[in-house]
Amino acid sequence: MRIEDIDPPREVSGASDLILKALEVYGMHWDSEVCYQSQRIGVYEEYLQQLIDTGSSINCDCTRTMIKQSGGIYSGFCIDRKLLPSSNTSIRFKPVSPITSFHDQLLGKVKFSAKEIEQNFVLKRKDGLFAYQLAVVVDDWQQQITEVVRGVDLLDSTPKQLQLFNCFQASPPDYFHHPLVVDRGDLKLSKQNKAEAIIIDNPLPTLVKAIQFLGQELPPSVEYASIEELIRYSIKNWNPASMPNLHLENDNP
Repeated sequence: MRIEDIDPPREVSGASDLILKALEVYGMHWDSEVCYQSQRIGVYEEYLQQLIDTGSSINCDCTRTMIKQSGGIYSGFCIDRKLLPSSNTSIRFKPVSPITSFHDQLLGKVKFSAKEIEQNFVLKRKDGLFAYQLAVVVDDWQQQITEVVRGVDLLDSTPKQLQLFNCFQASPPDYFHHPLVVDRGDLKLSKQNKAEAIIIDNPLPTLVKAIQFLGQELPPSVEYASIEELIRYSIKNWNPASMPNLHLENDNP
């Protein structure tokens, strides 16, 4: 179990405890101590230094306004600016061989154009906070993660992470990007879009809806099942071939 809490300005007080409680209520248990990314900053510093030492990073003092003016994707303006200081600058990745495609366990071969993937993505922000891409790769590698299952909204993060795995000469996990549940406005159900909180006191109906959304069949007797029975049945009868390949609209957000 990993809590990705490396962005304090965006974190809600008590959110980590609520996440762990929800997982337990929904019958999802972890087999080791909870790993908090906020307690691993020194580890990320070590791996960032490796990238710096091998010339796989650049310092950048571009502002958000400058990036927005260039179309929202970093233009590479600072790549050849050798004398930028390490203070008051962000640190960006400098790829040797960009990756623009990979095999997804559900979607098959996924391709991106060079313009769709920001090659010089941020590793460490100007405010000193580590970016998601570096932290998650280091943790996936160290925790020996073999499969990553996540929403299609993170599809374009995968080529970036694969490049970091290559730099560290580490074997990446297999990736499986599932469809998103969205509201009538085509927005994913998330706190960012002010979706209602997950139900804690009666988890079975929500769990049933989630399993059915993923294209899995359930027996009529499911309404009498316990959470543990439902999860065991779903694991035993899991069929990824039945999953939809595109995000679907949720009629009851």
